[in-house]
Amino acid sequence: MTYPSLLLAALLTVAVGLLHSWLGERLLIGPLLAAPSADGPLARRFLRRVLRNAWHITSFAWAGMGLVLASLAFAPLDAQGRRVAVVIGAVFVGHGLFVFAMSRGRHVGWPFFLAIGGLALWAAM
Repeated sequence: MTYPSLLLAALLTVAVGLLHSWLGERLLIGPLLAAPSADGPLARRFLRRVLRNAWHITSFAWAGMGLVLASLAFAPLDAQGRRVAVVIGAVFVGHGLFVFAMSRGRHVGWPFFLAIGGLALWAAM
């Protein structure tokens, strides 16, 4: 059995992860780290690397959750699979609500997070 909503959630999750890395590097992390910093935490090379890697690890984690959703999409959803879909769905709904509130709706990501979460939760019903 195939679950189209889980497959769509998986594709969106991987796409969001890729876009997060690419756009974040171009528009935020790259310019932020390119600016010279004589003092403060960004003056230390190690902390600059930690910041860049933390940004991309987030994207990597989302892509991993997308792969989990894709694997669930092509298997019968037993109780454990439904729990996994519910947890991932709840995490992305939480992402969406947090990003919406934090940005007052101006960040482009919140509707995608809510869509991913809603699709995963819908499949788990």
